[in-house]
Amino acid sequence: MTVMLFTSCDKDDDGGSAGGFDVHVPSFVKGTTPIRVDLGVNCDKTPTVTFTTEGDALGVVSPVENPEFDTDYVYAGELIDADFVNGRATASFWYIPLTPGNHAVTFTVNYTQNGAAKTGTNRKVLKVSDASNGGFYPEVVCPDPGYYYFSFRNELDKFKFGCEFYLAFVSLNGQTDPAPFDISLTQGYNNKVILERGRFYPLEAGKWDEGWQNWMNSDIMVIRGDVSGAITLKLVFRDNYNRCRDVVVEMDSDKNLISSVASDYYLWPH
Repeated sequence: MTVMLFTSCDKDDDGGSAGGFDVHVPSFVKGTTPIRVDLGVNCDKTPTVTFTTEGDALGVVSPVENPEFDTDYVYAGELIDADFVNGRATASFWYIPLTPGNHAVTFTVNYTQNGAAKTGTNRKVLKVSDASNGGFYPEVVCPDPGYYYFSFRNELDKFKFGCEFYLAFVSLNGQTDPAPFDISLTQGYNNKVILERGRFYPLEAGKWDEGWQNWMNSDIMVIRGDVSGAITLKLVFRDNYNRCRDVVVEMDSDKNLISSVASDYYLWPH
């Protein structure tokens, strides 16, 4: 996913200061690239700092530039931490856009200055397109029909690698505890885990190999327990930015894959 501004230049947008916010948006940046935001206002006490998005746009605020899976993100409408020292409030954080399309985000600070209530805002409109590596398109495939044996992909195009992502079990034929089904996940060559309820597991998706003309090196999931016939398997996939997609997998009574359908993006509840 790639983010492009409507303006074009080869350096940070130094004209992004408004409402006390300085938003440094490069003219060309891949999606999920953190965009630094600096706040500075003179005020009487610690202000209230938030952000909002418009329409279907999803984004998160990170307190660090290089977030990881367990980073404590701030969602739209939640409070962003600010420091207050000697009559001045400051904050530095990173905004991460997560959805394609027109993407509008507004940063807001509410504060008092000499007893008077004031509000500062800075609105940015981004154009986000699916045009490069790092997409989030989880798909479950069945390389060997006739078995409850699954591998994974995360591509729209054979030669564009998707983002890092994680898997959690939701249900199998309506049952939400994976234990009776003895579902194993082989990670790489040397590690095998048994899926537990309520846990996310790092996942390696397959990559297209031009020489072999096939998808290679995917982690493998196998249902080894007592189950037969047609199944409906529900999984949730999550990336490092709390962006999630539910995937529903349908297999017929002969263990042939019928479909793997992903939901729209949403943010993991916290």
